[in-house]
Parts: sequence; C-alpha cells; structure tokens
Amino acid sequence: MKFCSKTSGTGNNQHTCNNHHQFSTVAYIILAAVLGQLLLVALGIQVLQVNGLLGPRGVLVAGVFTLFHYALVVLLVSWIMAGEAQRYALDNQKRAVETARGFLHVVRAQRHDLLNHLQALAALFQTGREEMGREYLAEMIQVSANANEAVQCGDPVLATFLQAWVQQAPGRGVSFELDVEDTVGLLPVSLAYVLVGVLGNLLDNAFEAVMVQPPGQRKVTCTLSRYGEELIIHVRDNGPGIMPEHRERIFDPDFTTRGTGRGLGLTLVREVVTGIGGQVEVDHNPTTFTVWFPLPGVPR
Repeated sequence: MKFCSKTSGTGNNQHTCNNHHQFSTVAYIILAAVLGQLLLVALGIQVLQVNGLLGPRGVLVAGVFTLFHYALVVLLVSWIMAGEAQRYALDNQKRAVETARGFLHVVRAQRHDLLNHLQALAALFQTGREEMGREYLAEMIQVSANANEAVQCGDPVLATFLQAWVQQAPGRGVSFELDVEDTVGLLPVSLAYVLVGVLGNLLDNAFEAVMVQPPGQRKVTCTLSRYGEELIIHVRDNGPGIMPEHRERIFDPDFTTRGTGRGLGLTLVREVVTGIGGQVEVDHNPTTFTVWFPLPGVPR
C-alpha cells in the first residue's frame, strides 16, 4: 500500500495535480501584479477626485472603474477559492485511491499465500498422506492464531490491518517483527483511516525494499509506541538503503527509485502526516522511517 506503492493509475493524477499546483502559483503571481496595478490606478483616481481635478465625466469614469475594480477582485477571489477547493478534492481523492490500493495489495498477497497453502494441503490429502495433511492444517491454524494474538493495540481497525501484514510476511519470505503497545487506544474512524494509509505505504516500501535479499535474510521491523498524545512509529528494513544522491529527494513528488523499493507513497506520507501536525524523518544504515503521529484527545 504505500499512499502509492503500486502506481499503475496514479501517474496521470499526480501529473495533473502538479500542473494544477504550478498553474496556481503562476496565476497568483499574475493576479497579485494585476490587482496591485489596479489598486494604484484606483488610488490615483481618488487623489484626483479629492483635489477636484476631475470633471463630471471624470467622476463618472472613476466610479465605473472603481466598481469594475471591486467586481474583478470578487471574481478573482472566487476563482482562487474554487481552484483551491478543486485541489483539495483531488488530494483527498488521491489519498483515498492510494489507501484502497494498499488494502488491495495486502488482500492479494494474503490470497496468494493462502492458495499456496491450500494447494499443498490438497496435494497431501490426494496422495494419501492424511496424517501429514492434518499436521499441516493444524500448523496453518496455529500461525493464524499467533498472528491474531500478536497484535493487541486497543484499536480493532489498526489491529486487523497489522495482522494482515503479519500473516502475509512468511509467504513473501520476510521476517516481520512487530512490536505494538496495547495503549494506542481506540481511534476515531477518520484517524484510523489516515494511520492505516501511512503505515501501509511505509510497510509496502519496506517489504519491497528487502526483496533484493535472499529468502531468510529479509527483515522488516515495525514498532508503535504511545507517548502522550503522539504515536511514535518506526519502520526499519535491511534493504539496500537509499543512495546518498537520492536522500534529499525521496519525499519529492514524482520521484521514485523502484529498483530499491522506494515509491511515490513517501510523498503522500509526508503530506498527510504534516497536514495533521505530525512529522516524518528518515535515518540510514539501516533505513528507518520515523513518524510522530498526533492522537489528539484519544484516550489510552
């Protein structure tokens, strides 16, 4: 899930969003210049009026110009507000799409893992190895039970999401260490939605980054701890790391190093977290992303 790890359909949306942002910046500069010139002209007309240097026709022209000036200001402000509303809607839509894509990625991985186990189980029973088949089935049930017991954090949405990652890790050859305090608390649905999106992006990045390692040596660690009204998140992996020349750009829009497992989701992670008053940092050797995620008013 990465707010963007698999980006088959988000490139155009990201490009459109960036173009809109660039257009808005240029438009604001032009508008400021135009309004500044109009304001100077309006002030000049008022000075002429005060000093009686305008005749009746001049007064009429000045009145019309003033009305035009105010009308133009209203129209331009309305246009700016409409543009910002559109950009906000696009950002929300992008976040929703990336979060849904992340969930879909997890579900697909779980399905793939389950199908592999079911095929092995069916083969055991079909070849008459019923005792081995029963042992295999018991092991599947035990692994699932262990995963369910491993995640106790006080929030069912977060717990279910993390359980999905715990369960899919063995099928991808990843040693996934999860350490979650049970004092996270019950989150509002809107906050849980944002948190799942952030975690999904970071975990998807980490899991993909370690794929360059041979099975048995792929390691991802995730810790969540509560400190006051903040949730401290650490996601660490033993992938190839982020090259020095890329470290200053990993949060930039449209920058991706797919060969090292770092995708577009990092941009979205930072936007979302900073948007709610949080903070994101990255350390190296090994690659570790740390998120300070605000939990205002969430009881332990």
